[in-house]
Amino acid sequence: MLYWAEGAKGGNRVDFANSNPDMNKIFISLLRMIYQITEEKLRIQLYCHANQDIGDLVRFWSELLEVPTNQFTKPYVRRDFDVIKSQKMPYGLVHIRYSDSRLLAQIKSEIDIISNEIMLGWRSGNRIRL
Repeated sequence: MLYWAEGAKGGNRVDFANSNPDMNKIFISLLRMIYQITEEKLRIQLYCHANQDIGDLVRFWSELLEVPTNQFTKPYVRRDFDVIKSQKMPYGLVHIRYSDSRLLAQIKSEIDIISNEIMLGWRSGNRIRL
């Protein structure tokens, strides 16, 4: 469900983007536990503002997500200074990327199954069992 809300639906890779540390930690943990991903294929891209310390943010996300800094791609840095937006995302935003079109198809299929179950439950007035 996290991917349904925050993941890219197009393309040929899993791409989950969020600024919430807890949500990102949960998502990457699920990738590891449920799908048993190959760690070396993980890539992280940081999105931040020019007034933020890129090095500190990369270290923060690297430690939290347990992904080495050499698996981080070039950060996207917004140069237009916006104090309000940078305060709303004090850790920036990260894209957790995993290049595997089959895994993306599997996740999308699972989203379809769960969403159909939810819709059927609503239509029939039955309780939803997930």
